[in-house]
Amino acid sequence: MQIESIRLKNFKSFKNATMPDIPSYCVVVGANGSGKSTLFDVFGFLKDCLTHDVRQALQVRGGFSEVASRGVAADSLIEIEIKLRMEIAAVDFEGNDVAPLSARESRSRASARLRRRWLR
Repeated sequence: MQIESIRLKNFKSFKNATMPDIPSYCVVVGANGSGKSTLFDVFGFLKDCLTHDVRQALQVRGGFSEVASRGVAADSLIEIEIKLRMEIAAVDFEGNDVAPLSARESRSRASARLRRRWLR
């Protein structure tokens, strides 16, 4: 699986940020307080949302007011959009090999777009 792009809106220090065309090997570098840890907390937040629920994921991080970007309205949305690509195995339900997909079919079928919007 490869993450192709990330878009964040109103998540902590990211009021409106997009990271397009993320390469398969990516190093995140920046000054203290620039959002490196926050970027990785996005994945922890999503994991907590899917493992438990959104309310608990927010609570662990101090509540909606601590997760939402400073200065945004209390009724604003936190938006996290991750576009990823993954290979789909050419195996039927019994585990038998089947004809592999062409590269074009594989790309079009494997492209997945995950979009979650959370209200407070």
